Amino acid sequence: MFYSGERREQYVVDGSEEPPYSSKKDKIPFQVSESLYSRLTLLPCCSLKLRLVDRLDSPIRRFTIEEIRDNIPFATRKSWSLERTWCQGPNTRRITVKSGPDALRSSQVTSSVVCTMLGAFFIVLILIGVLVWFNKGAGTIILVTLLVVICCLLPIVASSVHLYKSYHSMNVSLG
Repeated sequence: MFYSGERREQYVVDGSEEPPYSSKKDKIPFQVSESLYSRLTLLPCCSLKLRLVDRLDSPIRRFTIEEIRDNIPFATRKSWSLERTWCQGPNTRRITVKSGPDALRSSQVTSSVVCTMLGAFFIVLILIGVLVWFNKGAGTIILVTLLVVICCLLPIVASSVHLYKSYHSMNVSLG
């Protein structure tokens, strides 16, 4: 099996039990993201002229364990917590309640983003401190710090910022 990249589409849903589940009539996702490799394989020069990529199978949807168990967590005013937003991965699905008596408050979403940013900053600061304590050179400190930020912290921060943006864009479109 060859890696062909990843495409993510996110939709606004109205929460009803009857289809169509999307609140938009045209079923257009409000956010689409594709990996760099996926975009590269779609270029005509790579797929047609150079024959670097052959399309073998049609794209398939991969279900997460939460979808299989039918156990997707709800983020409400009462179930929200800082450690839950910090510890969940970037691929974790959740249903965020935006309106009604149990809707998340804007301050809860903002504090999640601030907590994530501060946590990432302190992790980098501790990492730099440990490397300085071990008398590592400046090049090693910079290289290791960049690797940790890019590989580990960037997805966590991106997930938190995505939650913030989607919450505020949904409130604008709903309100």
